[in-house]
Amino acid sequence: MVWGDSQFKYWVQKYFMLIKVGDLNVVYSTDKISRPVEVYEELYTKLDACHNRVGHHGRDKAWHEIKDHYSWVPYDVVMIFIKLCDSCSNRQIFPKFPASKPIVSIGYLTRIQIDLIDMRCRPDGRFKWILHVKDHFTKFSWVYPLESKEAEPVAEKLLNQFYSFGPPRILQSDNGKEFVARIIKVCS
Repeated sequence: MVWGDSQFKYWVQKYFMLIKVGDLNVVYSTDKISRPVEVYEELYTKLDACHNRVGHHGRDKAWHEIKDHYSWVPYDVVMIFIKLCDSCSNRQIFPKFPASKPIVSIGYLTRIQIDLIDMRCRPDGRFKWILHVKDHFTKFSWVYPLESKEAEPVAEKLLNQFYSFGPPRILQSDNGKEFVARIIKVCS
């Protein structure tokens, strides 16, 4: 909507009045309760003062404090100010996510977790990797040295493990489904 000069003047006269306070000319709104209209240059200072007066106790208290002292301050501006307040953001409580579904084991060797530990920075001769095998139920661990992390040597060590203690129902790995699938393919 484009306003002509006369429409703008009428709107200003209807909603605002100029009051001299000391040496300053202050714009007030002509609402039922006349409050000063804050100019853009002073808005941050006034928002900060009101927010500090209520003791950084949230957006609603700050919004009511600002509404009680000033008019024509946009709600969105107040929300952005509070969102960017350092004191409030340090105290902010982050949502706690519900605990993930627990992994349940019903007995010895029902679920085995395997993981490869990178020891390339401190190799022991030709061995640069460690295969860590852990029973989820008893928390018992086995470790095997490996020259590489390819599926064949890992499968060979796992077969030795299975021949000694029996195969697990579930073989779990952090290295991804493809890695486990390759190991199972090599084992069979």
